[in-house]
Parts: sequence; C-alpha cells; structure tokens
Amino acid sequence: MWTVEDKKLLKPIYERIVRDLLEATPKNLLVLCSARGELACYVAKRLTGVRIVGLELDEQLLEQSVRHAQLQSVSDRVTLLEAQLDRIPFPDEAFDALVSEFIVDPTTTPTSIGQNEMARVLRRGGRLILTDVIAEGLDESDKTALRSIGLEYVCDATVEDFKQWLGRAGFVNVNVEDLSFLVRPIWASRAAKDLVSQNLHAYRLVLGAACSHPSKIIYIYIRCDKG
Repeated sequence: MWTVEDKKLLKPIYERIVRDLLEATPKNLLVLCSARGELACYVAKRLTGVRIVGLELDEQLLEQSVRHAQLQSVSDRVTLLEAQLDRIPFPDEAFDALVSEFIVDPTTTPTSIGQNEMARVLRRGGRLILTDVIAEGLDESDKTALRSIGLEYVCDATVEDFKQWLGRAGFVNVNVEDLSFLVRPIWASRAAKDLVSQNLHAYRLVLGAACSHPSKIIYIYIRCDKG
C-alpha cells in the first residue's frame, strides 16, 4: 500500500520500535505478520545479539521476506516462517519480546492471534509492541470504500477495547499513543491527487473529516509488558 516515499515518512515508527526494544534488551524477538521482512531486518541491523523470528501467512510475502533477509545479510539472525492462523507455533515463554506491526507493514492476510496467545509465548516481563489501525462501527459500504483507496484492513475496536484485552491477558504498564498525525499527511496528499469523486467518502473517513460518522480511523502504537 505504501510507496517508498510514504515509508520514509513512517520511519519514526520503526525508530520508536527499536528504542522500546532496546529498553527491554531482548535476546529473542518474534515479529507477527512480518510482511516483506522489512521490520525484522531493520531491527536485526540496529540491535546486535537479537535473534528474530518472523511469521507471515501470505506465501508470496514470506518468499519476499526470505529474499530480503538474504539481501540485507541478516539471514544468520532472522528466521522467516509460515504463520498459523490463530496460534503461534512456539512453546510457552519462548520470546523476550513480540512485535505485531500493521502501520508501516500492512498485510491483507492478518492472523487471528489474540493477546492471550501473544502473552503465552512471552516470558514474564517480556515486552509487547503493537501497532494497529482501528475504528468502531464501520459498515460494509465504509469498508468497501476504504479498500478502493488501498486501506485493506481496519480493526473494529477502540483504544479502550485494546486496554481491556491486554489487561485481561496479563499485560501491565500499557501505554497507548495515537500516531495518526504521522499517517494522515500521506492520505491527505493522495486525496488531493485523486480525481475519483466516489473515493471522497473514504478519504473523509481516514482523515477524520466524516462528521456524520460515529468515530474516526486511528493509527495506534501500544507498548506494554507481561506481568
């Protein structure tokens, strides 16, 4: 979905992930929905001594991620594997940190892995980082409109939903930030160039300008630890 120039604008998200991982000093990191492996390879180059496993459902993206790790010369520390839909194929407490990143690396085939399963594979005190695209109450026409401008995935949830899910799964120190200010300029630029009038509603949704809609689309960043 994002162009090379778009990803340059979103680079602060990668930098934030690296800082939050560095603070947690992980030795074993799991990246869910690794897409083309860009985040896994980025972290591998920035944090030496960390072994990284990336899981991806989409076979084509998985193949691309393996090639990317080879080109980045990090294949010795980054292992890319096929994901399962609703389960992480590793034993309890296998990882020191887990990243599930949907903003810079969106995928059209997200897993159904929930916070309880993420908590299971993290050791006590392990760091969890999530980025997601959320909105409450989108109907099918809204979702169709969003897909027409390239936004394939939006989680039907609120910030409070995420806080409750994480709390019930045993996570503590939950910090949620709204990163929409980093993403909306990209959508604003696209809207200014898009001459298809039918797409106007979708851009109004993603830019938070659809006044008749009960909520707006929000890009969130969550950092927390397993209690």
